[in-house]
Order: sequence, then structure tokens, then C-alpha cells
Amino acid sequence: MNINIENMVYKITFNRKIDLSKFTENVKSSRIEYNPKSFSGVIYRVDDPRISMLIFDSGKVMCAGVKCRDDVDRALCKLLDKFEEGKIVIKNYPEIEVQNIVACGDLGFRVNLDVLAMECEDVEYEPEQFPAVIMRLSDPDVSVSIFSTGKVNITGARDEKSVKVAARITEKVIRENGAVIL
Repeated sequence: MNINIENMVYKITFNRKIDLSKFTENVKSSRIEYNPKSFSGVIYRVDDPRISMLIFDSGKVMCAGVKCRDDVDRALCKLLDKFEEGKIVIKNYPEIEVQNIVACGDLGFRVNLDVLAMECEDVEYEPEQFPAVIMRLSDPDVSVSIFSTGKVNITGARDEKSVKVAARITEKVIRENGAVIL
């Protein structure tokens, strides 16, 4: 199965408090939004790479829209420049970890979702609410949405290996349960 990573969410931890008011008062940018009455964090939209960062006063930053680790490193450099401009002193390099990976793939064949839902135990299928079978795997700990077209979405992975393993397991389960439409 051909799989593409569509989005990754990373958490950056600075291990220090960040004064968001001070930061936003000292940095004037249309790419930075702070309205504490509606949301407790700062939203920083990085242009290149195109990533959204949610900055919290706890020192945690969530990055969404990431395609690869290099994107996070480049966006982090821009954030550190903004912190310097905003008079926020960062002494230590932050911890960076993947929180979630969303990947899409194509099995290359159609899937009989009714057969799959009846033959498999750990799946959910409510076609009136969502047009896919949802299979929850425990190892790796991911969810896989399987569509009748043969398209799949894998969510919840924390590394690329887990995405690949989930894809292999998914294809195997579909084939073993006779849900392939030729």
C-alpha cells in the first residue's frame, strides 16, 4: 500500500513559563494572534514551512501542519527569533516530540465494508454517520478508517514505523476476512 504522511502534530516543551502578554506586546506581527478572553494561548502562523503553533504560558508549544521533522526545526528557529524579539529569554534547547501522525493510503482495491464489519471484532461501522469502518489497533496504538474505495486514514501514530505496521496489518485483516472486492 502506498502511504503518505499528511500531517504531524509535535509538542515543543521549553521547561519554563512564558509571559505571553510581554511577548505579544513586544512583537508586532500579523502572523501572531493573542486574545486571552477567547483562547489562553498565542497563535503563531509560520509561513515557510506552513505551520501553526499554539504557544501556552506553561512553556508548551503545539505545532500542527508539519510534514517532516525538518519543518519543526525550521519553524522552531523562527519562533526562537520571535521570542528574542519579544524579550523572552530561552536558555536551554527545548524537548521536541511527536504527538500524532495522520497518514493516508490506498489499498489498490475496493473493500466490502459490510463483510469487514461482520467478520472483524474490533471495528466500528455506522454507515449512517460515517462512510468508513473504523478499526482500532493496540500494537501499534492507532485508529484506521477504511473506506469502500480502498482509501485508508491512519491516525494516532507517533512514528513512521507505526504507520507502516498499521498499513500492513490493515491490508492483512481485510484480505483474511474476505472483504476485498475485485
